[in-house]
Parts: sequence; C-alpha cells; structure tokens
Amino acid sequence: MTAPGPEPQAVAVIGMAGRFPGAGDVSEFWRNLRDGVESVVDLDADELVRRGADPALVAAEDYVRPQLLLDGIDEFDAGFFGYSPTDAAILDPQHRLLLECAWHALEDAGCIPGRFDGTIGVYAGASMSGYLHANLLRGRTLDASPDSLRLLFGNDKDYLATRISYQLDLTGPALSVQTACSTSLVAVHLAAQALLSYECAPRVSTARPRSLPRHWRWRACRRKRSARSRRMAQAPNSATRSKSPRCGRCSATAPIGTRPCCSAP
Repeated sequence: MTAPGPEPQAVAVIGMAGRFPGAGDVSEFWRNLRDGVESVVDLDADELVRRGADPALVAAEDYVRPQLLLDGIDEFDAGFFGYSPTDAAILDPQHRLLLECAWHALEDAGCIPGRFDGTIGVYAGASMSGYLHANLLRGRTLDASPDSLRLLFGNDKDYLATRISYQLDLTGPALSVQTACSTSLVAVHLAAQALLSYECAPRVSTARPRSLPRHWRWRACRRKRSARSRRMAQAPNSATRSKSPRCGRCSATAPIGTRPCCSAP
C-alpha cells in the first residue's frame, strides 16, 4: 500500500452578496437566470430625458435606448458606515455599493467585522469614476486644494480596498486590483492564493460594478475599414506576410525566424 499523500488544498466560499441589474441580491439573480428573466430595460424618450439625457441625442436614430440599471444606488446608509451626509454625497457610488456588499457578504458568512478572531483581507477593483467627472467636477479640473483632495479620496479606485478595510475594521491585506475586464477574476485568484498561503483567514473579494453612474448615454456607430485593411484582407496569405520582418532600407522581406537582408550582422 502506498502512503496517503497530503490532502489537496481547497478554498470554500462561505458567504456571498451582490447587486445586479434587475436583482437586489444573489438569490434573486439566480432566480432570474433560472427563469430567463430579461434584465435589460428599454427606456422611452421621456424616461431618458427625465434621467438626464440630452433631448437632442435621444431623438437621434442611432441612440441606444436599452440600459442595464442598478436600483437603490441612491439609498446608501451613510450613518451605518460612519459617513456624514456630505462625505457620502461625494463618495463614488461604486464604493458605496461595494461597502454594502462587503458587509452583507461577511454577514452571510457569519463573520462580524471588528469581532472576528482572525484577519480578514480585501481584494477589490472598480472602474474609473464616471460619477466624479459627470456629477461632481462638471467640466472643472482637480487641483491641489483641500476640496479637490476630498473628491480624489472619495472617488479614486486606488482607495477602494483600503476604504472597505478601514470602515469595516478589517486587519488583513487590502489590495486594489486593476486589470481592466479581468479585474474581478484576478481579485478572486489573488484572494484564493492569500488563503492558501495563510496571509489571512476569510477574505472579501469584491467584483467591479459594470455601469455607474445610473444612466449612460451611448450612440451606435459603424466602424469603417481603411483602404489598407481592405487591401490586406484581399491579399493572399496576408497574415503570414504581415508577420515577416521587413528591411528598413531595401524593403525586402525575409522568412519568419530570419533577419531581413540589410539588418543581418
């Protein structure tokens, strides 16, 4: 008989929370998926204008009316998280939602922040703050004034993870992760690695909201192909030729993996 090897390392998900278009929590989101509920909302012109859209743009034929909306982003409980109404008003809605979701996830896991016997880490990411540019700055620029610094601290995505840790009294690692569209996946990966290496006990891994502020305005467009791209598409074996090195002096090409004639040593 062979001696049993070490047990494989595993990570358990012990609590979850989330906010989604058309679903206020994970259970409702799962029901929507199971039942085929459509969460894309097609807003009419009056509703779009009421939400702040430009009437001239709404009337355009190529205006994109279907939207993915998150409900309740203006219902942040500032006092519960220790914020004054003024500070809450300049806090990016992404940060507000992730604070709420982090609390609900810990609550779902039975971990009470500040009283848990162990370190809890935070791995989080967010998008660029559209709220800062569209609602707070409104064409102005940030400078070195105290007011600008307050806006920066309340909206920059680099402060997301440490904000959650500070407000919830968590003492584990706090990393803000930014890898564009893969941010959520990378944050989960890093958090799992931290658990397996015993850097922290439970960890909160927060996904990035998809579209905030509440209503984006888009116009459809068709991208025209350039004359060069059309020629390349029509030319035989264009993919191979485009990767072949070309000499800068005599314009001769060489097989892949070799040097052009004039650049050879």
